[in-house]
Amino acid sequence: MKRILFLVLLAVSLSGCSAIQSAFTVDNAAQAQGLTPTAQTVTPLPPTLGPTTTLGPTPTLSQVEVLSTEVARLSAQLSGTPATTPQPGKVAGAASVDGTRTTATMKVINFEMTGELFLSPVEVDKYVNDASKWLIGEPGVTLDDTATFTRGQIDAPYYVNIPEGGFTYFSLGEGKITLDGVTLTLKGEKGLNYLVVVRGRIDDNIVDSDLNETAVVSDFVPGHTIWSEMPTGARVSMGWFVQQLEASTTKSFSNCGATGCSRVKIVFFDVGSHLGQVYLVQAGYLTDWHLLESNNAVG
Repeated sequence: MKRILFLVLLAVSLSGCSAIQSAFTVDNAAQAQGLTPTAQTVTPLPPTLGPTTTLGPTPTLSQVEVLSTEVARLSAQLSGTPATTPQPGKVAGAASVDGTRTTATMKVINFEMTGELFLSPVEVDKYVNDASKWLIGEPGVTLDDTATFTRGQIDAPYYVNIPEGGFTYFSLGEGKITLDGVTLTLKGEKGLNYLVVVRGRIDDNIVDSDLNETAVVSDFVPGHTIWSEMPTGARVSMGWFVQQLEASTTKSFSNCGATGCSRVKIVFFDVGSHLGQVYLVQAGYLTDWHLLESNNAVG
């Protein structure tokens, strides 16, 4: 507690906050190396903690937040209570991809889960990551070259079946998919395509029990949105889905022109539990999926 009091008195006595921030930065580095910090040592702040320009005499809100965060951290250390760390994918509209901050202006997953996620007893042999293997992996179902895709040609809502025990696949540049009281809002951005997979309710194996679901697709660009039902099975094939990512980033067919899109957002939704996930994928790194949004930790 003496240490916290010293920091607060130092903040009041100095005309600005930059010296306080530097002191905290030095203290962190010294703690990591097991050394005792000195007043003469000054380490520049990393870019994520504050601006690089010289601060004026009046503290800004971001500086106060930095000071409050450090005081809370030190207080937790002195009291023996571990400090909490934000979990990836839980902060709305923020993700880092190869050091570049990508900001989403609207959340896709703005709803809560309503039930427990069903995990198939069929063992998965190959998958992209733990968070997505409930849906994408091998063995999995595919759509072959004879599959028929529906293309939304008219500027009007379309009604799409989400099969019991199966999946429905969508590819579009923007639009809304509404089903079971939930709306997936897919905001259009330059150089971006969406690939969406919706898993239907789990097959209850009861005759005359219809667990099919109807999705309404709207607000899309007519002529540039496709979808298709997929066969029943434990998962969607990872190899097949990566092929769709490759098509989106090299050809794209109906979005982003002849050379495809530089980015793809993958959206997964489970009707039975309302689990939702959004991943960002960059062209050329098709199995490097960055989780942007999720309403539950899976894996």
